[in-house]
Amino acid sequence: RVETDLPAVLRLLRESTIRGALGPIIDDVSAIGGVAGRFKLHLPIKSLADYGLQAKLAVKDATLQLKGIDYVVSNVNGPLQLDRSRFSSGQIDGRFLGEPISIRLRHPEAEEVGLTQIVEVMGTTPAPKVADALRLPFANRYTGSVSWAARALFPDLTSPASRQFEILVTSDLENAAIDLPAPLFKA
Repeated sequence: RVETDLPAVLRLLRESTIRGALGPIIDDVSAIGGVAGRFKLHLPIKSLADYGLQAKLAVKDATLQLKGIDYVVSNVNGPLQLDRSRFSSGQIDGRFLGEPISIRLRHPEAEEVGLTQIVEVMGTTPAPKVADALRLPFANRYTGSVSWAARALFPDLTSPASRQFEILVTSDLENAAIDLPAPLFKA
């Protein structure tokens, strides 16, 4: 059983073969918090490239931030699995913009070519907080809430179909409204 902090885990990810699966974006991640769990490492002496690494971990009270994004993901708690260089998870809970979110790590499906890892995040955030975070005009005129889903796509840098690291956010804005001033206001 291992108990450590997230900076130590980030150092391991950056200095091991796992870095190849996550790409250079791992250098832009900062984190604090705890991690506990079990690691299983198999190193065949005559063929080190055929190593095996498995881990079952629990993240506790973590805060994560990506360089260039002003907002952190906080209160991150939940299970995380590592199989060689690929992460997966059940539901991991956290908070973004002070609101609860659900996080899940998974391997790409066959049709998701050129990727090594996908992180999916879902949440609902009051519209004024979204407007403020995005620095939208008339932030005080937004009402309701915004349900959204985000996907962080980690590229397979060895694949001809490789692409850039991306974060895609989608929302139908169904429960959000804006009270625009005249002449845009409509009764």
